[in-house]
Amino acid sequence: MTKMFTTPKGLIKGRAPTALEITNLKNALPLGLLMPDSSDDDQIYGLVTKCGDDEAWALKQQNPDISPSSFKAYLTSYYYLMCRSVCEYLKHGFGGCLVPSFYRKEKGDRLEFGFSFLGSPSPTGRESNEFPPMPPYDENFGEGFFTMYSHFYDGLKKISKEDGFPFSPVIGLDIRKTGALGQLVVLLMVHGKTVFVCKRDLVDDDMMLSILADGGVEEFVHLPCLPMETKSSNKRVN
Repeated sequence: MTKMFTTPKGLIKGRAPTALEITNLKNALPLGLLMPDSSDDDQIYGLVTKCGDDEAWALKQQNPDISPSSFKAYLTSYYYLMCRSVCEYLKHGFGGCLVPSFYRKEKGDRLEFGFSFLGSPSPTGRESNEFPPMPPYDENFGEGFFTMYSHFYDGLKKISKEDGFPFSPVIGLDIRKTGALGQLVVLLMVHGKTVFVCKRDLVDDDMMLSILADGGVEEFVHLPCLPMETKSSNKRVN
């Protein structure tokens, strides 16, 4: 399946993943990828966050807690920043897999809402060979992961300043199991030069596609995907 989307910011091509892309992505994700159920018309893939007793690690970028009434405003801003920062991140030419996501935890009358990151570096990528390692953070993800994260974070700050979208100060950067993050929302994945869009339904005036097209992305792979837990690995992509 290939389709050209006509966004307010220009054309962008969406296509289905190849078998090789699926296999490579599965190998790069912490606990792999679940294939869609053949009886499921929606054809949703599963980003495995827990497999049996194994649980994926994530890098949690914590911002100050917010009030529930301000959540939509922050979501709009962070949504734009995430999509636009993917465009900036691609310019660095890293080879690994980075999954920027949102997490949300209810804390009484406040919300903890921010960014979290999963993935792994490529041993042959420039992230692993041209930058100094950061052992406290790379230990759980692989040498070079923090380099990928830090460049994405620099993009968030840059786009916030240039385009005027609010970005709260980071008050903590912690390694956590995904189960400790509350609700996890995955919208995009980047593996090498390939952008995977994880939303199920896409239309021409989709905000995400407009932002990506405006940032110079000409093609993406449509991979409808949700975080999922599984008791065993027998349905993982091989």
